[in-house]
Amino acid sequence: MLTSRRTLLSFLGAITTQRAFGQPFGQARPGGPFASDGSRHVRHIDAHMHLVGGPQKKFMEAVQACVAQMDEFEITKAVVMSPPQAPPGFFDSPDFVSELRPYGNRFSFLGGGGTLNPMLHAHRDPGSVTRDVERNFVALANRLLDEGAAGFGEIAVLHLSLVERHPFEEVSSTHPLLVALAGIADQRKVVIDLHMDPVTADACTLQHP
Repeated sequence: MLTSRRTLLSFLGAITTQRAFGQPFGQARPGGPFASDGSRHVRHIDAHMHLVGGPQKKFMEAVQACVAQMDEFEITKAVVMSPPQAPPGFFDSPDFVSELRPYGNRFSFLGGGGTLNPMLHAHRDPGSVTRDVERNFVALANRLLDEGAAGFGEIAVLHLSLVERHPFEEVSSTHPLLVALAGIADQRKVVIDLHMDPVTADACTLQHP
């Protein structure tokens, strides 16, 4: 189940009282679509948000800053994930999920950007995917879901290098590890947040000579 950001937003908006936002941080807060003065609330969901705590992994500070910005722009819920990191990865959802818990159902999270994605790109050549590699990949993907992730993300099939230390990443959408991940997503009814920069071949060459 490879999905666009728009599809992800629609999916998560439709199940706000179910897995994506009801677990593992608690039930929805009380309150309807109207304020006490009768005006209508406009509820926003940010379906793609990164927490970056820097080299010291200061995720609590990142979460607090995030909540302040959400309040300012009337964002009621956010889906948090790590960027699609190149091997060997740096951080993933287990590093910041405990910092999300104090904020109840304001956050859901995806897992794999700092673990599954590096594994995928470490085996960019499909021929390098052994049974053990695929077994470890599948086990990790299932473990992330068991720990409360609402899906997988951010996963890159084409990620252009636009600034210094910004990785170029490219794999086929039919890569065996992606096929395995899609199978898990389908079986467990979760989403995949997929990064794909839609550019021409010439533009891609300019980014990665």
